Amino acid sequence: MLQDGPLTPEKYLISPCPVTTALAIIALSIRWNTYKNQITTGTGYLNETKNPDGGWGRTPASMSDEKSTEICNFALTCQNQGVTPDAIYKIGANISSTWLRDVPKLILGWPPDSPITNIIEFFITTEPAGNLINDFSFDYLPVALRLLPPSARPFILALSCIRQHGIKRRSRKLLKLIKKMVDYQSPHGAWSEDILITCLCILCLFLTDQFPSALIRGIKWLASVQYHSGAWPAFNQLTNWDTGLAAFAANECFAEKSDFVIECARYLNIRANQDGSYGTLSPYSFPDLDDTAMALLGLSAAVLYDTHYGGRIAQTGQLMLSLQNHDGSWGTFPEVLENPPYCTCYRPVHIKSVDVTIHVLQSLLKSGIDIKHPQIQKALWWLAYQQRWDGSWKSTWYIGNCYATSQALELLTEYDLWPKARQKARNWLISAQNEKGSWPIGSAGECGLVIASLLKNGESPNSASIIKGLDYLTSLQQPDGSFKPSYGGLYAGGLYYEDPITEAIAALRAIKIYLDACS
Repeated sequence: MLQDGPLTPEKYLISPCPVTTALAIIALSIRWNTYKNQITTGTGYLNETKNPDGGWGRTPASMSDEKSTEICNFALTCQNQGVTPDAIYKIGANISSTWLRDVPKLILGWPPDSPITNIIEFFITTEPAGNLINDFSFDYLPVALRLLPPSARPFILALSCIRQHGIKRRSRKLLKLIKKMVDYQSPHGAWSEDILITCLCILCLFLTDQFPSALIRGIKWLASVQYHSGAWPAFNQLTNWDTGLAAFAANECFAEKSDFVIECARYLNIRANQDGSYGTLSPYSFPDLDDTAMALLGLSAAVLYDTHYGGRIAQTGQLMLSLQNHDGSWGTFPEVLENPPYCTCYRPVHIKSVDVTIHVLQSLLKSGIDIKHPQIQKALWWLAYQQRWDGSWKSTWYIGNCYATSQALELLTEYDLWPKARQKARNWLISAQNEKGSWPIGSAGECGLVIASLLKNGESPNSASIIKGLDYLTSLQQPDGSFKPSYGGLYAGGLYYEDPITEAIAALRAIKIYLDACS
């Protein structure tokens, strides 16, 4: 599953999305004559994924919702009538009223109906943003907006430019915002390696008639990442994450796969940013400490076979230690100087997370850091205090708390820490299982993580919970070896998507741990 088989590339990439496909169609329609074929195949995908009620949702399996349907209908209209300023204004307003509510909910933990969310939406889409965003930094933004990761800033700038153009058409402040947005563009044309953000930036440049070369680069990149089916992915790829996770799993479960582990490490070693950090993929995505932790985990797995990666492991490990929060946790996105790959992480400010803290701890310990190291101990105690009264831990980047709880249980079990906390976590996970054998979200990844953590904690492989869980897990496997997508594994804030590699590795690892426990 990890390296063999006649696999089509698209099948093992991030799942497609009707909404991002519609936005890409609209953006490419700016150059209709050049990209007619891509636009036609894209609209074909939209027509194929239309729900029986005539609408679309955020995933191919979602129920129709008003905002997704509106954007998809805009795409079909633009194909026939071209892209108009009015259409771009409406798209900006649509996304402002949906994703801008999701971002504070995900990043700051606010409910979608919070009055503060309304204030932020007003700030971003009206005049004040142009008064405060300068050419050098976001330091003058309200605290809530400074918490947004660097990768989200061109998103804010594009929405603000679209809004202000609808009010004033031209002004010095508007040109200043556009220039700042262009400064975030990667050399190959994307913004933040993200489909949605790149589409918005392209529409902003077209609307304002500024920086034509940046516009062309953006459109070329967008056309280059279209899937063969005509769709575009919901999110940028998780190449570094998948590669690190695959190396870790192969090393743990399949000792004979040493060549594969070394190949993964070789890939990761040459794709770090200059400071040793990693983003979702290389070379132009902004650093993400979750992806950095997974890359470190993959590199550490290869040291058993090749010591060549010791320098990179030491650099990345020290960077992770330097980005620890004062309370002992780690967040997801560090603040950076410059754009990747020449960026330098210098401040841990974004989104404290149990998930990320567990992954960082796991990677540092696997890289050779002693568990008695003061920073490791501080992180472990922070993790202990995050456990809820019912025994669970709160997930940040996953829907449902089974993800964080199972990963915490496995980490504490591996280092034989806090038996009472582990017992509470075990009891909570057992009680969270559904009658049919799944856990609340019902994804293969969630099921695999829970089963693996329970078995490693000493659960009998013959227990009813494990048997039911494995029966459910295997029922999700499809004829080609992949697992049925749930679109519920990641991003509770709104961009539902499936990463087939992560799901498959979690399932495969659980089955191998079960077989070892039975032998």
